[in-house]
Amino acid sequence: MEEALYLDAARLVAYDLPPGWSMTVDDRFGIVEPLPTGDPRFFRRELLPSAAFDGEGRIVLPEAFIAHLGSPERVTFVGQGPYFEIWEAGAFAERAAAMLQQGLAEADRLLAGGGR
Repeated sequence: MEEALYLDAARLVAYDLPPGWSMTVDDRFGIVEPLPTGDPRFFRRELLPSAAFDGEGRIVLPEAFIAHLGSPERVTFVGQGPYFEIWEAGAFAERAAAMLQQGLAEADRLLAGGGR
């Protein structure tokens, strides 16, 4: 199988980040909404795996993360490319159900000949 890529234009964008800041690009593999935007994502702290696990191999969340989540009983880890998000389990279940319905509606539209 041979692939080709044609570019109409290209540009180089540089970001001058303050000390202690890092950046990644929203380049998730997206097949349903929300699609990747290519927008920059800035962050100040990165928890590397060796620092995020306790002696028994469990994931340890910083107190600030727990406070932001509202100390839920259950959380869901959702992978998105090179990073992941932590959701309150009920909130993610609702979001996942909505995304599934949206994907099914899109598939029905495409199968009916609606195209893009």
